[in-house]
Amino acid sequence: MESVNIEKIWKAYDQKLEKSLQVNQKLVEEVQTQKAKSKLKSLILGKVALLILCLGWAIFLGVVFTTAVRISFVFLAVSAGVGVITTLLFIFYYIYHIVLIIEIDNSESIMETQEKLATLKSSTLQLIRYEFIQAPFYTTWYLDILLRHNPGNLFWFIQIAVIAALVLLTGWWIKNVSIRNADKKWFKWFTDGTGWESVVKAGEFMREIEAFKRDV
Repeated sequence: MESVNIEKIWKAYDQKLEKSLQVNQKLVEEVQTQKAKSKLKSLILGKVALLILCLGWAIFLGVVFTTAVRISFVFLAVSAGVGVITTLLFIFYYIYHIVLIIEIDNSESIMETQEKLATLKSSTLQLIRYEFIQAPFYTTWYLDILLRHNPGNLFWFIQIAVIAALVLLTGWWIKNVSIRNADKKWFKWFTDGTGWESVVKAGEFMREIEAFKRDV
């Protein structure tokens, strides 16, 4: 009789303990998810501002491009055309990121939040990777005018060297901007202000949920 009572007590204790763990897990999930969402929501205003700036820049470059084509300035037309294309690419990414952040904020399941957060992280890395694509073309837009004044050999030597250096730098940047280099100082310095740190921090909040589940 006594053993039966002890067994009932243990069973009741186990049920209470399991219920307590479930409640704690639920609280951890809610708190960490809200932290992640709050961290991402802080990025929206900055991305909207960048979106507006990019729209204005794209319009300006579009006007430059059409003018350059009309007056037959080939180098200026190519430089402005590349600028328009890459700026439109940035605009797409900013809109996509804003939509993702809103979807994450509205998501109710942990799995959905984690999936969209992973997508946002990957997409943010791609955007950072493409930041320097325009760089070589900032050194070519003025060549149409200079060609009419017959610049000397020294100018062309310096011009070609600068373009080659920027092309190599752009190639190096595209190749090396990846998760494996995310902890390096140069990566952190260049990505400061891009929103990358906030996305990573949001991911850490979500991983703490998985760590809590494993410990339980």
